[in-house]
Amino acid sequence: MGCQKKKNEDSLGTLNSPEKAFQETQKALALISLQLNHGMKSVRYLQEDEMTTAQIFIKY
Repeated sequence: MGCQKKKNEDSLGTLNSPEKAFQETQKALALISLQLNHGMKSVRYLQEDEMTTAQIFIKY
């Protein structure tokens, strides 16, 4: 049992098939992209809020 566990730990993160490695990389990058896009929505909202605040203070 201990020898099998050691073998599995050594092979983590390694794929024998370049096609499978490519697919897994695409999935990982898509997840990162999704999170970045979500974060950018918050940044855009803050930028709009700052612009609105600046316009209010300029007028008054």
